[in-house]
Amino acid sequence: MDITTVVTAVLGLVPAEYGVPMLTLCGASAIIAALWPRPADGSRWLPLYQLVNALGANILHARNAPNTAMPTTPASTAGAPAGRP
Repeated sequence: MDITTVVTAVLGLVPAEYGVPMLTLCGASAIIAALWPRPADGSRWLPLYQLVNALGANILHARNAPNTAMPTTPASTAGAPAGRP
């Protein structure tokens, strides 16, 4: 089964009049999820944050999670070209 068959089958389940609003909601959620930092645990905004991340398919928390795998750049080399100290 190829991806075209899967996408066609899934889109066939959604009524045509809901297609554009659903895509708009998911697209807007993706933009908001990328820009919205995670609220503190126990915050009243946390459930809404989680819903926006789910609708926007921000599964790996694209931009709003700290990247612990990459070292931080010291301030003295912040403007230097890549590969030069």
